[in-house]
Amino acid sequence: MCPSRHLVRLLLVAFLLFPGLIGQITLAQNQGKADSLVRIYETRGFDHDSIRYNALIEIIENSTKSGEKLHYAKQALEIAKIIDDPLMISRAYIWISRAQNLKGELSPALDNLLKALEYCEKSNHTLGIASIYTNLGDLYSIQRNSQKAIPSYRKAIMLFEQEGETASLAATMMNMGDEYLRSEILDSALHYFGEAKIMFDELNSSTGLAYTLGNMGIAYGRQRKYDKAEESLNQAIEILTHLEDRYALAVFFNAMGGVFQQKEDYEKALDYTVRSFDIALADGLKEQIRDASLKLSEIYKATGNFEKAYTFQENYMVYRDSISDGETIQRLADLKTEYEVSKKQTQVDLLNAQKQRQRLVAVGLGLTLILVVSLAYVLLRNFRQKVRTNQLLEEQKAELEALNQTKDKFFSIISHDLRGPVNSFHGFSGLIKSYVESKDLEQLQELTGYMDQSVDQLSRLLDNLLKWAVHQQGDFPNRPQKLDFKVMSEDLLKTFDPMARAKRINLRNTVAEGTALWVDPDSTMTIFRNLIHNAIKFTPEGGFVEISAKSQKGRVEVRIADSGIGIPNDQLETLFHPKTKNNTWGTNGEKGLGVGLRLVREFTEMNGGEIEINSTVGKGTVFTVKLPLFVPEAAKAPTS
Repeated sequence: MCPSRHLVRLLLVAFLLFPGLIGQITLAQNQGKADSLVRIYETRGFDHDSIRYNALIEIIENSTKSGEKLHYAKQALEIAKIIDDPLMISRAYIWISRAQNLKGELSPALDNLLKALEYCEKSNHTLGIASIYTNLGDLYSIQRNSQKAIPSYRKAIMLFEQEGETASLAATMMNMGDEYLRSEILDSALHYFGEAKIMFDELNSSTGLAYTLGNMGIAYGRQRKYDKAEESLNQAIEILTHLEDRYALAVFFNAMGGVFQQKEDYEKALDYTVRSFDIALADGLKEQIRDASLKLSEIYKATGNFEKAYTFQENYMVYRDSISDGETIQRLADLKTEYEVSKKQTQVDLLNAQKQRQRLVAVGLGLTLILVVSLAYVLLRNFRQKVRTNQLLEEQKAELEALNQTKDKFFSIISHDLRGPVNSFHGFSGLIKSYVESKDLEQLQELTGYMDQSVDQLSRLLDNLLKWAVHQQGDFPNRPQKLDFKVMSEDLLKTFDPMARAKRINLRNTVAEGTALWVDPDSTMTIFRNLIHNAIKFTPEGGFVEISAKSQKGRVEVRIADSGIGIPNDQLETLFHPKTKNNTWGTNGEKGLGVGLRLVREFTEMNGGEIEINSTVGKGTVFTVKLPLFVPEAAKAPTS
């Protein structure tokens, strides 16, 4: 059976409601009760902040909607800060974290959980600390980090056993079993689930029992014990339907669909998976939409409904990429935060140094006349230090400005170089739609091969760009070495083959074997990626783009020729001007950024070369790039 990508975990909020009184952990969720509590809260006035706070917590504990939980948890945090109770603040933070976790916002969820731990440790509240460690284990588990998740759970289990907190212990036991289930250690998973089930039975906890039964059903399914899996999942779904726990229902409906899919009962598999998809779509649960879309695509493919299989496969890829892009953006934001923290620390150090000097001056003014000469010496020394400090600051300012310019230029390169390969997928989408409508499976299958090739080329391009980004230290380094231009030209044409194929443009490569350059590979690759992309962009359908090279007087003259629309004479004069924006539209409406050719000239000159252009409107354009030829003596010469 295809394993469920996301399992249902229990949330823990074992905090003190008031100093000296232990609040009970809440595992039951009931949306009907939550709706009733919301109506009461919105219409009734409250005399005390503590009563308002407890009313909000009760709504959050019963609500099954992540957005609603987050909304009221933020209100509870504001009230807790007014009351200035560390445990109440901590409890609000953990609910905010849990709601963000359910919505897939993992980074802010971790931040708020660590804030909760900070306030809880201030009060030395063992149950609260244990609860937070359980939630930390959940976040690490979602990130597939078992090495941190399992120790977090173990620490929580130890603290709950020490305090005799059965409900929290049961929930953590279930989550530990879930972690072993993720790692495919199924016997250990079922052991922990069994221990948790016994405790939930004794506690008469409907939610805990339902979650444990559902996860046991998933474990049995992976052991191919389908009867036990179906029985456990049915019991869980029955309880959760009564509780209106839509998040858990989305997960377990999808798991039940997987059981029937493996049994090849596609009618029931489709029924359960569609239920999972509908709930996830209505509640905005991105990860569950992704998982249900993938399973629906597999089921429709197995039943021969290729049109719907394609539709849900496309939906799966959209949500998969959306989640992946969000993680990438967050990593970039983390890098920016590290930089800002470092910069602020530098400013703090400078301010501290200045205060220290002021204290020295104040002490010196209080000395007797005998110390006047010594004071003058100290002041003179401090003045010289200030001059050196100012000089250092000016140097750092210039360095930061250079770093910023390099960053802007590198982002321009990435945007420009990725635009061509990515735009080629527009052509593929039209061909796919045409082949699907005509049911031409042979052509469609051939097209998927081209798409795989395009994805591989795009992936290699990204690897090269990121590798270059890692190696550049504030500027674009020029590290010349021997470069087999025949190999490079073939790789370049493979990268742009999908884009050319979409416009039916013939790509020609007449570069001779053994043609070698003495250049920096990364910047040289950028030069010719830009020129070939522009040639395809401004060449109408049915035309050609050709790359050729010849050695002459210690240089290699590389020609990029096309049969495109050409460039008017008035534009040729300002084509490489740094303040001119020549962003125009291609023959198929491709958008340009107006930065490529300026980088081409800059990188050509950086490599000791020069560039020429000849163009005739309506007939085509030829770019000639003259770069150093590789000779053994050049390889031995030191570079500056």
